Amino acid sequence: MYNIGKQMTKILVSLMSATILLLSTGCNADMFNFFKSKKFQYILSSEITGRLYLDGKAFTSEVVYLHTAFSKNRYITETITSENGYFHFEPTYHYQTFKEPALHESSSYIGIYIFVDGKKYYLLEARFSDVKPYEFISDNLLDLSCEINSDEYRYFFKNKFVENGLDLEIISRCDLKGFSEKILLNKDT
Repeated sequence: MYNIGKQMTKILVSLMSATILLLSTGCNADMFNFFKSKKFQYILSSEITGRLYLDGKAFTSEVVYLHTAFSKNRYITETITSENGYFHFEPTYHYQTFKEPALHESSSYIGIYIFVDGKKYYLLEARFSDVKPYEFISDNLLDLSCEINSDEYRYFFKNKFVENGLDLEIISRCDLKGFSEKILLNKDT
């Protein structure tokens, strides 16, 4: 009987010690990020501001959509144009607890579009292989001027990442800057 009581005491002391150890570690876990998993932040879209026109006049009170994607993750947000046709989107972020594989194995996408009389009009589309938009994309997103009834163009930008690499491309009906070549998008090809 005495041995059973002694064993029970040892078990209780062990359990209490373990409990105190876990609780004290848990209280300090935030301080040392012990239990927190690291989050990786990916910038899917920088801030976007622009103005929308229809036949040269400000296109007001219309919904503009922003579709961003990274790997298998998709986000769609919307905003409404002001009385002067202005629209604005805050940056879009994606967080995940694991790091993506090497660059160029995951692609990102930015698409800005609007519906007019049930027809979808893309204002801008860009694809890139990085964890944030390339600088030339972000620079253009800060001051877009888009005519809905204009033609779509393929805008080419010098590839600063790969020597003698293919130029990088944005498809848009907005006026862009910093491009090396602008070609009318032929819907038949």
